Amino acid sequence: MNARRSMMLATAVLCVAAGAAMAAEDGKALFDSKCTLCHGASRALSASKDKAGWTATVERMKGKGAQVTESEAAAIADYLVEAAGK
Repeated sequence: MNARRSMMLATAVLCVAAGAAMAAEDGKALFDSKCTLCHGASRALSASKDKAGWTATVERMKGKGAQVTESEAAAIADYLVEAAGK
């Protein structure tokens, strides 16, 4: 029974890790397709902000017309934290 539980736990951990990697990749794809319509990627990636800072930046860009949903905005902010976070 312990081996079975260990296998289930290992599978769950791998699924969570894969999901996090996929979310980061989705954030990059969203950033590339949505954010670079108005400015180059290097502009954003040259800044260094924490999660709150990137979330505020994405929300500010939404106010300026960026067409992203709440879930897309969260994925973009997560990507930016990973790519250019503090």
